[in-house]
Amino acid sequence: MKQPQEIEVWYIIPALRRKFSRCMVHKYNLSQRKTAKLLGVTESAVSQYVNKKRAQEVSLGCEIAKKIDLSAKKIIDSKSNFIKETQKMLKIAKNNGVLCRVHKIYDEVPKNCNYCGFN
Repeated sequence: MKQPQEIEVWYIIPALRRKFSRCMVHKYNLSQRKTAKLLGVTESAVSQYVNKKRAQEVSLGCEIAKKIDLSAKKIIDSKSNFIKETQKMLKIAKNNGVLCRVHKIYDEVPKNCNYCGFN
């Protein structure tokens, strides 16, 4: 049985990196090199996120997608950083049921689990 934090590390965070990468490269016209530096990943990873070759299996939902646009801009403008913005998105994923939904897809969740409040 996987812990919710393992689901975040294996599925949610890569999906967040994918969304941030695609937003920074396509919407804000950053290079893959600059995007990689801001996100703390390799250029190859950004290339795979941008070209839909990595982290495609998880949908984060509209609310998080909209907030990633704002967060990406804050990171680009040096008003925040990727760690801080990722933590905000993980909290939203927990509070709006994304974490619970993804956990149920990739693991058997106990009936009495109420970590997210969505069981």
